[in-house]
Amino acid sequence: MSGTSGTEKCYNCGHEGEYYYDWKPFVTNSFECPECGFIVYTSDGYMTLECLNAVRKNHNDNMELTEGDEGYLSPLTQEEYDAIEREEPYMGAFDSTILRKE
Repeated sequence: MSGTSGTEKCYNCGHEGEYYYDWKPFVTNSFECPECGFIVYTSDGYMTLECLNAVRKNHNDNMELTEGDEGYLSPLTQEEYDAIEREEPYMGAFDSTILRKE
């Protein structure tokens, strides 16, 4: 086992909850509070085309890059996005039904 676990105070209610941290195969964190149900977790997956293009635009804006600059990320077309090879998510799907709806 490559990670560490323990207890810490809950951000929401201050009661003690359990955390887990790991760094293999990538950094993950989780926390669960049995008192109030506050949860933090690392999830993996892939952005939608719209979200990815927004992230690429933010990258360019933050780095002050314009088209033609080294490191500039052009928006992807649907065809380019569909052609990206993707591994299956490592952690699997998270059951969002356990989250409280506001």
